[in-house]
Amino acid sequence: MNGIDIIKLVGFIATMSLLVLALSPSASAGGFAGTHGNAQFITYEIKQRSDSYGNTLKVVIDAYEDPNYPMSPYGVGLLYTMKVYQSPADHDSWGLKDGNSDHHTVTIKMYNPKSGNSQGRIDKYLPNSIIKEEYGGTVTYGFAIGGGEAIQVLGAEAHLDVQSYISWTIPVYHYTLKPLRMTNEEFEVVGDITGDYDTARYYTASVSVPYLSLGGQNIQIYVKGLYHKWVWYDSKDSKIIISFTFGSTANETPI
Repeated sequence: MNGIDIIKLVGFIATMSLLVLALSPSASAGGFAGTHGNAQFITYEIKQRSDSYGNTLKVVIDAYEDPNYPMSPYGVGLLYTMKVYQSPADHDSWGLKDGNSDHHTVTIKMYNPKSGNSQGRIDKYLPNSIIKEEYGGTVTYGFAIGGGEAIQVLGAEAHLDVQSYISWTIPVYHYTLKPLRMTNEEFEVVGDITGDYDTARYYTASVSVPYLSLGGQNIQIYVKGLYHKWVWYDSKDSKIIISFTFGSTANETPI
């Protein structure tokens, strides 16, 4: 092999290495949940937006799969898991807006799932009941991909009696998180805070969607955060909305 051939070979290896890196789904910024059994982390997306006052809304959404569900070559159970971070500006007395029947501090939606050329369906939801934590602490969530129900476990590792599931822990402080709409096409969760408006909050929600057919797998995401300036003589409201499609348009494989 002469010098030119060696240079060509080195260039080819470098190119293939970059290609493999580009196609690798396991980027370090995603995968905030731990996988168990056959569950596999696939991909993630991060969206963040701030208003002109410095209030911030951040969305991290991950996708996981169980390649053995339901035991067929193309039957893959998908999990879409979302973590929302709502933070008020650290100046001018800005805080999170309190929630009531007229408005909510945060709104989280996952809707219109698609599987290939088919309209997808949402099978399971998390949370599936009101989650309320009035003191500082942590909540550990467990969610099954292939079957079973979503569960919440306080302060401990979540264990589900299924083959594939994920679990994750987040800090919580003074909020109520509850589902408003739970259908096969839409899952809407709202969060209301009860005090300490200048404290940032984490919220989390997740759905499972069966893999129905070949083609791209995706779901619509919508998050709205409300903020308020807590000064009686200079009261202001602000809202931040993040909306996008999460998934893939791959022809053969999910996500």
